[in-house]
Amino acid sequence: MHFRIKRIKLLNALAKATRAVSVRSPLPVLTGIKFDLQAHQLILTGSDSDITIQTIIDEDDDLVILKEGAVVLNSRYIFDIVRKINSDDIEIEIIDGLLTRIKGSQIEYSLNGTDAIEYPRIDLSKTGTHFIMNALVLKDIIGETKFAASDKETRPILTGINFKAHDHVLEVVATDSYRLAKKIFLLMKM
Repeated sequence: MHFRIKRIKLLNALAKATRAVSVRSPLPVLTGIKFDLQAHQLILTGSDSDITIQTIIDEDDDLVILKEGAVVLNSRYIFDIVRKINSDDIEIEIIDGLLTRIKGSQIEYSLNGTDAIEYPRIDLSKTGTHFIMNALVLKDIIGETKFAASDKETRPILTGINFKAHDHVLEVVATDSYRLAKKIFLLMKM
Protein backbone atom coordinates (compact mmCIF):
# COMPACT_ATOMS: atom_id res chain seq x y z
CA MET A 1 0.00 0.00 0.00
CA HIS A 2 1.35 3.40 -0.96
CA PHE A 3 -0.53 6.66 -1.46
CA ARG A 4 -0.38 10.46 -1.10
CA ILE A 5 -3.29 12.50 0.20
CA LYS A 6 -4.12 16.00 1.39
CA ARG A 7 -3.71 16.07 5.18
CA ILE A 8 -7.01 17.83 5.86
CA LYS A 9 -8.97 15.33 3.75
CA LEU A 10 -7.44 12.36 5.59
CA LEU A 11 -7.90 14.06 8.96
CA ASN A 12 -11.63 14.63 8.29
CA ALA A 13 -12.12 11.02 7.18
CA LEU A 14 -10.24 9.68 10.21
CA ALA A 15 -12.29 11.88 12.55
CA LYS A 16 -15.47 10.27 11.20
CA ALA A 17 -14.26 6.66 11.25
CA THR A 18 -12.63 6.96 14.69
CA ARG A 19 -16.01 7.70 16.29
CA ALA A 20 -16.98 4.04 15.97
CA VAL A 21 -13.75 2.64 17.44
CA SER A 22 -13.67 1.56 21.08
CA VAL A 23 -10.43 1.73 23.08
CA ARG A 24 -11.58 -1.30 25.10
CA SER A 25 -12.50 -4.01 22.64
CA PRO A 26 -12.49 -7.78 23.03
CA LEU A 27 -10.79 -7.96 19.63
CA PRO A 28 -7.55 -5.93 19.63
CA VAL A 29 -7.83 -5.38 15.86
CA LEU A 30 -11.04 -3.38 16.46
CA THR A 31 -9.03 -0.66 18.23
CA GLY A 32 -7.75 0.30 14.79
CA ILE A 33 -8.89 1.84 11.53
CA LYS A 34 -8.77 -0.39 8.46
CA PHE A 35 -7.12 1.33 5.49
CA ASP A 36 -8.21 -0.43 2.31
CA LEU A 37 -6.59 1.14 -0.75
CA GLN A 38 -8.27 -0.11 -3.91
CA ALA A 39 -7.92 0.79 -7.59
CA HIS A 40 -9.70 4.16 -7.42
CA GLN A 41 -10.51 4.78 -3.77
CA LEU A 42 -9.38 4.64 -0.15
CA ILE A 43 -11.86 3.06 2.26
CA LEU A 44 -11.43 3.77 5.97
CA THR A 45 -13.42 1.51 8.30
CA GLY A 46 -13.84 1.89 12.05
CA SER A 47 -15.95 -0.46 14.16
CA ASP A 48 -16.54 -1.69 17.68
CA SER A 49 -18.62 -4.66 16.38
CA ASP A 50 -21.86 -2.84 17.26
CA ILE A 51 -21.37 0.36 15.27
CA THR A 52 -19.46 0.61 12.00
CA ILE A 53 -18.50 3.80 10.18
CA GLN A 54 -16.99 3.59 6.73
CA THR A 55 -15.58 6.61 4.90
CA ILE A 56 -14.69 6.47 1.21
CA ILE A 57 -12.23 8.87 -0.43
CA ASP A 58 -12.28 8.69 -4.21
CA GLU A 59 -9.14 9.11 -6.28
CA ASP A 60 -8.78 12.71 -7.47
CA ASP A 61 -6.34 15.58 -7.01
CA ASP A 62 -6.39 15.05 -3.23
CA LEU A 63 -5.64 11.28 -3.35
CA VAL A 64 -2.89 9.75 -5.49
CA ILE A 65 -2.78 5.94 -5.41
CA LEU A 66 0.69 4.49 -6.02
CA LYS A 67 0.17 0.87 -4.90
CA GLU A 68 -2.94 -0.92 -3.67
CA GLY A 69 -3.08 -2.74 -0.34
CA ALA A 70 -4.63 -2.85 3.11
CA VAL A 71 -3.55 -2.49 6.73
CA VAL A 72 -5.13 -1.79 10.12
CA LEU A 73 -3.54 1.06 12.08
CA ASN A 74 -4.23 1.95 15.72
CA SER A 75 -6.91 4.64 15.53
CA ARG A 76 -5.59 6.83 18.34
CA TYR A 77 -2.01 6.84 17.05
CA ILE A 78 -2.81 7.43 13.38
CA PHE A 79 -5.29 10.20 14.22
CA ASP A 80 -2.75 11.96 16.48
CA ILE A 81 0.03 11.60 13.91
CA VAL A 82 -2.06 13.02 11.07
CA ARG A 83 -3.30 15.83 13.31
CA LYS A 84 0.24 16.82 14.37
CA ILE A 85 1.92 16.69 10.96
CA ASN A 86 2.55 20.22 9.73
CA SER A 87 2.30 19.59 6.01
CA ASP A 88 -0.33 19.95 3.29
CA ASP A 89 0.30 16.45 1.90
CA ILE A 90 0.86 13.14 3.67
CA GLU A 91 2.40 10.03 2.19
CA ILE A 92 1.54 6.64 3.72
CA GLU A 93 3.40 3.51 2.69
CA ILE A 94 3.81 -0.04 3.98
CA ILE A 95 7.58 -0.48 3.94
CA ASP A 96 8.28 -3.83 5.61
CA GLY A 97 5.59 -6.41 6.27
CA LEU A 98 3.13 -4.30 8.22
CA LEU A 99 5.46 -1.48 9.28
CA THR A 100 3.82 1.65 7.94
CA ARG A 101 5.61 4.92 7.24
CA ILE A 102 3.66 8.17 7.55
CA LYS A 103 5.58 11.03 6.03
CA GLY A 104 5.01 14.79 5.92
CA SER A 105 7.26 17.44 4.40
CA GLN A 106 9.80 17.49 7.25
CA ILE A 107 8.78 14.62 9.53
CA GLU A 108 8.45 10.86 9.30
CA TYR A 109 6.69 8.39 11.61
CA SER A 110 6.76 4.59 11.61
CA LEU A 111 3.78 2.73 13.00
CA ASN A 112 3.29 -1.03 13.32
CA GLY A 113 0.09 -2.16 11.69
CA THR A 114 -2.04 -5.26 11.86
CA ASP A 115 -2.87 -7.51 8.94
CA ALA A 116 -6.16 -6.42 7.37
CA ILE A 117 -7.21 -10.10 7.06
CA GLU A 118 -7.68 -10.14 10.86
CA TYR A 119 -10.26 -7.33 10.64
CA PRO A 120 -13.83 -8.72 10.71
CA ARG A 121 -15.62 -8.72 7.36
CA ILE A 122 -18.23 -6.01 7.52
CA ASP A 123 -20.58 -5.78 4.55
CA LEU A 124 -22.27 -2.38 4.38
CA SER A 125 -23.56 -2.96 0.86
CA LYS A 126 -26.72 -4.73 2.03
CA THR A 127 -29.74 -2.66 1.20
CA GLY A 128 -32.80 -2.28 3.35
CA THR A 129 -35.61 0.19 3.65
CA HIS A 130 -34.45 3.76 3.10
CA PHE A 131 -36.25 6.79 4.42
CA ILE A 132 -35.51 10.44 5.05
CA MET A 133 -36.71 12.32 8.11
CA ASN A 134 -35.91 15.40 10.11
CA ALA A 135 -33.16 14.78 12.67
CA LEU A 136 -35.06 16.62 15.43
CA VAL A 137 -38.13 14.44 14.83
CA LEU A 138 -35.96 11.31 15.05
CA LYS A 139 -34.41 12.63 18.26
CA ASP A 140 -37.89 13.19 19.73
CA ILE A 141 -39.02 9.68 18.73
CA ILE A 142 -35.96 8.14 20.40
CA GLY A 143 -36.49 10.29 23.49
CA GLU A 144 -40.12 9.15 23.76
CA THR A 145 -39.23 5.43 23.64
CA LYS A 146 -35.78 5.00 25.20
CA PHE A 147 -37.07 5.13 28.78
CA ALA A 148 -38.52 1.63 28.31
CA ALA A 149 -35.25 0.08 27.08
CA SER A 150 -33.33 -1.97 29.62
CA ASP A 151 -30.11 -0.62 31.11
CA LYS A 152 -29.02 -4.03 32.41
CA GLU A 153 -26.57 -6.05 30.32
CA THR A 154 -28.00 -9.39 31.50
CA ARG A 155 -30.37 -9.36 28.51
CA PRO A 156 -28.51 -7.30 25.87
CA ILE A 157 -31.27 -7.66 23.28
CA LEU A 158 -33.50 -5.46 25.46
CA THR A 159 -30.96 -2.63 25.75
CA GLY A 160 -31.75 -1.29 22.29
CA ILE A 161 -34.62 0.27 20.41
CA ASN A 162 -36.23 -1.60 17.51
CA PHE A 163 -36.84 0.40 14.31
CA LYS A 164 -39.11 -1.10 11.66
CA ALA A 165 -40.04 0.78 8.48
CA HIS A 166 -42.66 -0.53 6.04
CA ASP A 167 -45.37 0.97 3.84
CA HIS A 168 -44.34 4.55 4.74
CA VAL A 169 -44.74 3.84 8.46
CA LEU A 170 -41.92 3.84 11.01
CA GLU A 171 -42.54 1.79 14.15
CA VAL A 172 -40.15 2.35 17.05
CA VAL A 173 -40.41 -0.05 20.00
CA ALA A 174 -38.44 -0.41 23.24
CA THR A 175 -39.00 -2.72 26.21
CA ASP A 176 -37.25 -4.03 29.31
CA SER A 177 -39.92 -6.80 29.69
CA TYR A 178 -41.76 -4.71 32.32
CA ARG A 179 -42.35 -1.50 30.37
CA LEU A 180 -43.19 -1.11 26.71
CA ALA A 181 -42.98 2.02 24.58
CA LYS A 182 -44.15 2.18 20.99
CA LYS A 183 -44.17 5.17 18.67
CA ILE A 184 -45.65 5.11 15.16
CA PHE A 185 -44.60 7.80 12.70
CA LEU A 186 -45.86 8.30 9.12
CA LEU A 187 -43.03 8.76 6.64
CA MET A 188 -43.19 10.94 3.54
CA LYS A 189 -43.01 9.22 0.18
CA MET A 190 -39.65 9.52 -1.57
